[in-house]
Amino acid sequence: MPQRNIFSWNSVITALTKCGFIDEAARIFSQCLSMISDRGIQLYQALLSKTDLRKLYPILLGCIQMILCLTNELTLASLVGACATLSAIKEGQQIHARVVKCDKLREDLVLGNALVDMYAKCNRIEDARCVFDGMQVRNVVSETSMVSGYAKAASVKTARLMFTKMTERNIVSWNALIAGYIQNGEDEEALRLFCLLKRESICPTHYTFGNLLNASANLADLQLGRQAHAQVLRHGFCFQFGE
Repeated sequence: MPQRNIFSWNSVITALTKCGFIDEAARIFSQCLSMISDRGIQLYQALLSKTDLRKLYPILLGCIQMILCLTNELTLASLVGACATLSAIKEGQQIHARVVKCDKLREDLVLGNALVDMYAKCNRIEDARCVFDGMQVRNVVSETSMVSGYAKAASVKTARLMFTKMTERNIVSWNALIAGYIQNGEDEEALRLFCLLKRESICPTHYTFGNLLNASANLADLQLGRQAHAQVLRHGFCFQFGE
Protein backbone atom coordinates (compact mmCIF):
# COMPACT_ATOMS: atom_id res chain seq x y z
CA MET A 1 0.00 0.00 0.00
CA PRO A 2 1.75 3.22 -1.17
CA GLN A 3 0.00 5.51 1.35
CA ARG A 4 -1.40 4.51 4.69
CA ASN A 5 -3.79 6.53 6.81
CA ILE A 6 -5.80 6.24 10.00
CA PHE A 7 -8.49 4.20 8.28
CA SER A 8 -6.16 1.63 6.73
CA TRP A 9 -4.17 1.19 9.95
CA ASN A 10 -7.34 0.87 11.98
CA SER A 11 -8.74 -1.72 9.55
CA VAL A 12 -5.57 -3.80 9.82
CA ILE A 13 -5.46 -3.65 13.62
CA THR A 14 -9.17 -4.43 13.96
CA ALA A 15 -8.89 -7.40 11.58
CA LEU A 16 -5.87 -8.78 13.45
CA THR A 17 -7.57 -8.56 16.84
CA LYS A 18 -10.76 -10.19 15.57
CA CYS A 19 -8.68 -13.06 14.19
CA GLY A 20 -6.87 -13.47 17.51
CA PHE A 21 -3.49 -12.05 16.45
CA ILE A 22 -3.25 -9.82 19.50
CA ASP A 23 0.53 -9.52 19.63
CA GLU A 24 0.78 -8.46 16.00
CA ALA A 25 -2.05 -5.94 16.41
CA ALA A 26 -0.33 -4.48 19.47
CA ARG A 27 3.01 -4.25 17.60
CA ILE A 28 1.44 -2.28 14.75
CA PHE A 29 -0.46 -0.09 17.20
CA SER A 30 2.75 0.76 19.05
CA GLN A 31 4.44 1.70 15.77
CA CYS A 32 1.56 4.00 14.83
CA LEU A 33 1.54 5.61 18.24
CA SER A 34 5.23 6.44 17.99
CA MET A 35 5.03 7.80 14.43
CA ILE A 36 2.37 10.51 14.52
CA SER A 37 0.62 11.84 17.59
CA ASP A 38 -2.80 12.44 16.04
CA ARG A 39 -2.77 9.11 14.22
CA GLY A 40 -1.74 7.23 17.32
CA ILE A 41 -4.36 8.74 19.55
CA GLN A 42 -7.14 8.24 17.00
CA LEU A 43 -6.16 4.59 16.74
CA TYR A 44 -6.12 4.33 20.51
CA GLN A 45 -9.65 5.75 20.71
CA ALA A 46 -10.83 3.39 17.97
CA LEU A 47 -9.34 0.37 19.73
CA LEU A 48 -10.77 1.12 23.16
CA SER A 49 -14.21 1.79 21.73
CA LYS A 50 -14.52 -1.90 20.83
CA THR A 51 -15.55 -4.10 23.75
CA ASP A 52 -13.98 -7.23 22.28
CA LEU A 53 -10.47 -5.78 22.35
CA ARG A 54 -9.75 -5.99 26.07
CA LYS A 55 -6.94 -8.45 25.45
CA LEU A 56 -5.00 -5.43 24.18
CA TYR A 57 -5.28 -3.60 27.50
CA PRO A 58 -1.95 -4.85 28.92
CA ILE A 59 -0.18 -3.67 25.75
CA LEU A 60 -1.95 -0.31 25.84
CA LEU A 61 -1.00 0.20 29.48
CA GLY A 62 2.60 -0.51 28.48
CA CYS A 63 2.43 2.62 26.31
CA ILE A 64 0.94 4.71 29.08
CA GLN A 65 3.67 7.34 29.35
CA MET A 66 3.46 8.12 25.65
CA ILE A 67 -0.32 8.08 25.68
CA LEU A 68 -0.52 10.46 28.64
CA CYS A 69 1.33 13.05 26.57
CA LEU A 70 -1.18 12.84 23.72
CA THR A 71 -4.57 11.99 25.08
CA ASN A 72 -7.79 13.76 26.04
CA GLU A 73 -10.62 13.18 28.53
CA LEU A 74 -12.27 10.42 26.49
CA THR A 75 -9.19 8.29 26.04
CA LEU A 76 -8.03 8.88 29.60
CA ALA A 77 -11.39 7.64 30.88
CA SER A 78 -11.05 4.55 28.66
CA LEU A 79 -7.55 3.93 29.96
CA VAL A 80 -8.74 4.27 33.56
CA GLY A 81 -11.36 1.65 32.72
CA ALA A 82 -8.58 -0.62 31.51
CA CYS A 83 -6.75 -0.10 34.81
CA ALA A 84 -9.90 -1.06 36.71
CA THR A 85 -10.34 -4.20 34.60
CA LEU A 86 -6.73 -5.30 35.20
CA SER A 87 -6.44 -3.96 38.78
CA ALA A 88 -3.51 -1.91 37.45
CA ILE A 89 -3.44 0.54 40.35
CA LYS A 90 0.06 1.91 39.61
CA GLU A 91 -0.88 2.94 36.08
CA GLY A 92 -4.20 4.29 37.35
CA GLN A 93 -2.38 6.49 39.83
CA GLN A 94 -0.18 7.83 37.03
CA ILE A 95 -3.29 8.86 35.12
CA HIS A 96 -4.77 10.41 38.26
CA ALA A 97 -1.59 12.44 38.74
CA ARG A 98 -2.02 13.81 35.22
CA VAL A 99 -5.66 14.65 35.90
CA VAL A 100 -5.04 16.70 39.06
CA LYS A 101 -2.61 18.95 37.16
CA CYS A 102 -5.22 20.05 34.62
CA ASP A 103 -8.39 22.01 35.46
CA LYS A 104 -10.20 20.74 32.38
CA LEU A 105 -9.51 17.12 33.29
CA ARG A 106 -10.34 17.59 36.98
CA GLU A 107 -13.77 18.94 36.08
CA ASP A 108 -14.68 16.18 33.63
CA LEU A 109 -17.54 14.09 35.06
CA VAL A 110 -16.90 10.94 32.99
CA LEU A 111 -13.22 10.90 33.91
CA GLY A 112 -14.01 11.53 37.58
CA ASN A 113 -16.50 8.66 37.56
CA ALA A 114 -13.91 6.39 35.97
CA LEU A 115 -11.35 7.22 38.67
CA VAL A 116 -13.84 6.58 41.47
CA ASP A 117 -14.79 3.26 39.89
CA MET A 118 -11.15 2.22 39.39
CA TYR A 119 -10.15 2.90 42.98
CA ALA A 120 -13.29 1.17 44.27
CA LYS A 121 -12.67 -1.93 42.16
CA CYS A 122 -9.03 -2.00 43.26
CA ASN A 123 -10.07 -2.00 46.94
CA ARG A 124 -8.74 1.52 47.48
CA ILE A 125 -11.95 2.85 48.97
CA GLU A 126 -10.30 5.80 50.75
CA ASP A 127 -8.77 6.98 47.47
CA ALA A 128 -12.15 6.50 45.78
CA ARG A 129 -13.80 8.62 48.48
CA CYS A 130 -11.14 11.31 48.08
CA VAL A 131 -11.82 11.59 44.35
CA PHE A 132 -15.58 11.44 44.96
CA ASP A 133 -15.51 14.23 47.55
CA GLY A 134 -13.41 16.40 45.23
CA MET A 135 -15.84 16.14 42.31
CA GLN A 136 -17.76 19.38 41.69
CA VAL A 137 -20.54 17.43 39.98
CA ARG A 138 -21.60 13.86 40.78
CA ASN A 139 -24.26 11.61 39.34
CA VAL A 140 -25.77 8.17 39.84
CA VAL A 141 -22.69 6.54 38.28
CA SER A 142 -20.21 8.00 40.75
CA GLU A 143 -22.52 7.33 43.71
CA THR A 144 -23.14 3.74 42.62
CA SER A 145 -19.39 3.14 42.34
CA MET A 146 -19.02 4.27 45.95
CA VAL A 147 -21.87 2.00 47.09
CA SER A 148 -20.23 -0.94 45.34
CA GLY A 149 -16.80 -0.03 46.67
CA TYR A 150 -17.94 0.23 50.28
CA ALA A 151 -19.83 -3.06 50.01
CA LYS A 152 -16.79 -4.76 48.54
CA ALA A 153 -14.65 -3.39 51.38
CA ALA A 154 -17.03 -4.99 53.93
CA SER A 155 -18.39 -1.58 54.93
CA VAL A 156 -21.95 -2.48 54.04
CA LYS A 157 -23.45 -0.08 56.59
CA THR A 158 -21.61 2.80 54.94
CA ALA A 159 -22.72 1.49 51.56
CA ARG A 160 -26.36 1.54 52.74
CA LEU A 161 -25.95 5.07 54.07
CA MET A 162 -24.54 6.21 50.73
CA PHE A 163 -27.38 4.40 48.94
CA THR A 164 -30.01 6.06 51.15
CA LYS A 165 -28.62 9.53 50.44
CA MET A 166 -28.63 9.06 46.66
CA THR A 167 -30.95 11.52 44.93
CA GLU A 168 -31.32 9.11 42.01
CA ARG A 169 -31.02 5.33 41.96
CA ASN A 170 -31.06 2.88 39.09
CA ILE A 171 -31.08 -0.91 39.00
CA VAL A 172 -27.28 -0.96 39.02
CA SER A 173 -27.34 0.86 42.37
CA TRP A 174 -29.82 -1.64 43.81
CA ASN A 175 -27.84 -4.60 42.46
CA ALA A 176 -24.61 -3.26 43.95
CA LEU A 177 -26.06 -3.04 47.44
CA ILE A 178 -27.92 -6.35 47.25
CA ALA A 179 -24.71 -8.07 46.10
CA GLY A 180 -22.83 -6.32 48.91
CA TYR A 181 -25.15 -7.75 51.55
CA ILE A 182 -24.77 -11.26 50.13
CA GLN A 183 -20.98 -10.95 49.92
CA ASN A 184 -20.93 -9.98 53.58
CA GLY A 185 -23.19 -12.82 54.69
CA GLU A 186 -26.29 -10.67 55.27
CA ASP A 187 -28.60 -12.66 53.02
CA GLU A 188 -31.81 -11.79 54.86
CA GLU A 189 -31.07 -8.08 54.51
CA ALA A 190 -30.43 -8.64 50.80
CA LEU A 191 -33.88 -10.22 50.49
CA ARG A 192 -35.51 -7.33 52.36
CA LEU A 193 -33.82 -4.93 49.98
CA PHE A 194 -35.16 -6.92 47.03
CA CYS A 195 -38.69 -6.61 48.44
CA LEU A 196 -38.17 -2.85 48.76
CA LEU A 197 -36.98 -2.76 45.15
CA LYS A 198 -40.20 -4.45 44.06
CA ARG A 199 -42.33 -2.02 46.07
CA GLU A 200 -40.65 0.90 44.31
CA SER A 201 -41.49 -0.66 40.93
CA ILE A 202 -37.83 -1.03 39.87
CA CYS A 203 -37.46 -3.61 37.12
CA PRO A 204 -34.99 -6.36 38.17
CA THR A 205 -32.35 -7.74 35.83
CA HIS A 206 -30.84 -11.20 35.47
CA TYR A 207 -28.09 -10.05 37.83
CA THR A 208 -30.69 -9.13 40.46
CA PHE A 209 -32.24 -12.58 40.24
CA GLY A 210 -28.84 -14.24 40.34
CA ASN A 211 -28.23 -12.52 43.67
CA LEU A 212 -31.70 -13.46 44.87
CA LEU A 213 -31.12 -17.14 44.10
CA ASN A 214 -27.71 -17.02 45.79
CA ALA A 215 -29.29 -15.58 48.94
CA SER A 216 -31.93 -18.33 48.91
CA ALA A 217 -29.23 -20.99 48.54
CA ASN A 218 -27.16 -19.48 51.36
CA LEU A 219 -30.19 -19.59 53.63
CA ALA A 220 -30.99 -23.16 52.50
CA ASP A 221 -34.58 -22.02 51.97
CA LEU A 222 -36.13 -24.19 49.25
CA GLN A 223 -39.50 -22.44 49.33
CA LEU A 224 -37.83 -19.06 48.95
CA GLY A 225 -35.75 -20.44 46.09
CA ARG A 226 -38.88 -21.62 44.30
CA GLN A 227 -40.47 -18.22 44.77
CA ALA A 228 -37.36 -16.62 43.31
CA HIS A 229 -37.48 -19.04 40.37
CA ALA A 230 -41.11 -18.09 39.76
CA GLN A 231 -40.13 -14.42 39.77
CA VAL A 232 -37.43 -15.15 37.18
CA LEU A 233 -39.92 -16.84 34.86
CA ARG A 234 -42.54 -14.14 35.43
CA HIS A 235 -40.10 -11.50 34.20
CA GLY A 236 -39.37 -13.45 31.05
CA PHE A 237 -35.88 -14.73 31.84
CA CYS A 238 -34.98 -18.25 30.80
CA PHE A 239 -32.31 -20.78 31.69
CA GLN A 240 -30.00 -22.39 29.15
CA PHE A 241 -28.51 -25.69 30.20
CA GLY A 242 -25.43 -27.39 28.83
CA GLU A 243 -23.67 -24.16 27.87
